[in-house]
Amino acid sequence: MVRLLLAVLVSSLLSACDSGSGVAPDTGRPDGSPGDLAPRDAGPELSVDAPPLLDTGPAPDFTSCADGTVECADRTHQRVCQGGAWLSTACAQGELCLDGTCADTCVDQCTLGETRTVGGVTETCQLLSVAQDKTVPLGGGLHDRARQFNAWIRAHHLPGGTLSSVEYTDTTYTTPSAYSGTGDSAIWTGTYLAGEALRLFVTGSPDAEQNVEQLVEAVHRLFQVTGHPGYHARFTAPLSSGDPVVDAIYEPSNPFHHVVTYNGQPYFWNGNTSRDQYQGVVLGYAFAYQTLKSAKHKQMIQQDMVALCNELIKQRKVTITFRFYALGQWLELPVEVDLQYVVLNPTEYKDGKPFIQLGTSAAPSEYGESEMLGFREFWPDYADVLKQLPVLGGLIGGVPIPRSGSAMMLASTLQVCQLVTDGDPAYAAEHAAFKAHYSQNINAWKGIMDLYVFLNAAQCWQSYYGLNIVFQPMYNLVRLEQDPALKVALQKVLALHLWPIVKDHKNVFFSYIHASQAPMDPGVQAIINEANAQLALIPPGRFADLPFDVTGQYPASTDCPGQSTVAVDADTRPGSHFIWQRHPFTLKSAGQPKRVYPRIDFTTPYWMARHHGFLDDDAKGTCLRWRK
Repeated sequence: MVRLLLAVLVSSLLSACDSGSGVAPDTGRPDGSPGDLAPRDAGPELSVDAPPLLDTGPAPDFTSCADGTVECADRTHQRVCQGGAWLSTACAQGELCLDGTCADTCVDQCTLGETRTVGGVTETCQLLSVAQDKTVPLGGGLHDRARQFNAWIRAHHLPGGTLSSVEYTDTTYTTPSAYSGTGDSAIWTGTYLAGEALRLFVTGSPDAEQNVEQLVEAVHRLFQVTGHPGYHARFTAPLSSGDPVVDAIYEPSNPFHHVVTYNGQPYFWNGNTSRDQYQGVVLGYAFAYQTLKSAKHKQMIQQDMVALCNELIKQRKVTITFRFYALGQWLELPVEVDLQYVVLNPTEYKDGKPFIQLGTSAAPSEYGESEMLGFREFWPDYADVLKQLPVLGGLIGGVPIPRSGSAMMLASTLQVCQLVTDGDPAYAAEHAAFKAHYSQNINAWKGIMDLYVFLNAAQCWQSYYGLNIVFQPMYNLVRLEQDPALKVALQKVLALHLWPIVKDHKNVFFSYIHASQAPMDPGVQAIINEANAQLALIPPGRFADLPFDVTGQYPASTDCPGQSTVAVDADTRPGSHFIWQRHPFTLKSAGQPKRVYPRIDFTTPYWMARHHGFLDDDAKGTCLRWRK
């Protein structure tokens, strides 16, 4: 009773103080009507997730504002600017104001499990349910799996900022002993970047935006640390990072590990960069450029891609030392040749010049297995260079040696360079040059693409990764093509020459690329359905390379021991950075149980499917938020 009398007395005093002020009392109601001033029962202590028992709303704010502006006043109220002043309204039941307006859904602010300290208070990134206005555990759906995998990647798989697998001391997976697979860090970092850029496109998540920016910075560092225009490293890290496991990646005896000073700090970078590494980088850069708002990060992408394409289309004379087999013997001689479609790496010249050994000791005429030092090439016709050689050039004559994969890679890279320079006056000249070169050559390159064959099935699919490095550039090439007739022609390359090879392989990544870019296929919905089902088979949790044996569950091949004649399901594949670049026919694997791989083979296809409308959000109404 005493408390009630005190409440009434305080209310009367406040009303008296406000009389004649022309301002309605702060009741939390838009119309200024009296609120419930009855005292609350203290009751049990409320948790941080519980809504207040009495929501009187925020105090009116009469600070001037721009009419029509809408923002959150607090978790349960939004405010709109009307007549130059803020008006607060309560969110409807089942809604919260989290991202500027009241809604029954929200976007991820942070990465699952991360912590931060604000004002001396530690906050953790947890999953919030809008309808319940409280934190909830992860569900079993695909969206929450993608959140979990992304958290594991961010916490464990980014030494030097780029992707790798992790070796642990034991299967408790608590103490890392080494990072492995850093020689392929560029391709998989770019592939991860593509997925995160698509997440940003689909959700607008601040967490995705921050991650895309950080990955762009990491890839940009791969380009810049080499000091050679357009040439990026496979991997790079400071020599003294403070983490002994990261520091141990550098091998002084490795001829492709080079020490430089970068941004005033000693770094090492891993070179001998192959064509496949570029495909992930270019794929990721294209999607990142299209989704990012940050001018700083878009300029990084422009800088790297412009340098790459300038190098590729440049015509130059270069003296190369050739080692080749002719007239019954190995010959080695320096030859000045006209070169195009190459990116030079003078750090790895041999005796001051680029070096090529044509073929191998066992197979001298296998030009596709040639060893190259000091540059990376993307020649759509190998004969353009070989015909310039004494002796060998005469033997080859005018016979072309088409390389369909290189034609796809080259055309795709020029497409992305047009994308990142389009409409920017600072790159107007470069854009015109890239567009002209592409226009002059795309028909010839498309003719070479039409010759694509993949005969690796006869070799028990041991070079299956070769399919990944043509599907990746074709994804960009087809989707970015603006000319309708040419787009149809490129779609046919994908549909007629690539897709038939893998249509029965339960390959989710290839299936989504085909389904999104070759819509003329009448069975496209069945392809999507099967890919969705295979993606759903990938279990949550860390991706340790555990042993498995499905012998007897699938028909065994008589030609390829240990392989099935049909693709096994996606949840039974050997460990890999990206299972879709490995053939799907393995029946048994001893595994490497202490090794854990990142799950970009889930996250990137998942966000591709969301982007193309193949999957709906199965965790609608939840988001990752900082919670005390």
